[in-house]
Amino acid sequence: MTTDPLSLKRLLLGGAGVPPSEAEGDAAFAEVRHEIKTRVPGLRWSDAAKAIDAKVDSLLERPIDEMLVGAWAKYRELRKYGDLDAYPPGKRVLTSLVEHRIEASFKPSVVIQVTGIDVASLE
Repeated sequence: MTTDPLSLKRLLLGGAGVPPSEAEGDAAFAEVRHEIKTRVPGLRWSDAAKAIDAKVDSLLERPIDEMLVGAWAKYRELRKYGDLDAYPPGKRVLTSLVEHRIEASFKPSVVIQVTGIDVASLE
């Protein structure tokens, strides 16, 4: 059992690495590959693919709790109960916690640059 925070990678891929773009049949990868070969003829695709894979992998390592922390406004209200002078241990306090629904979207993208110039992008 892992104690690592739940990340998008663990949630979506079970912790496995991102499938290599070299093996990906997705049209987006084919378009990026074509764009890179056209705009930077001397660059080897295998080198670019490794760098893209590493960046996509790191994007998915983002812990889910980071995305949810700001979504629960009730936290601010509950935070005051951490003041041990105002609320000593053993003091009973009742507060209402209503049902919450959290919706979040995450749309990672990678911009491929060569010598600081945008060559292609991948969502």
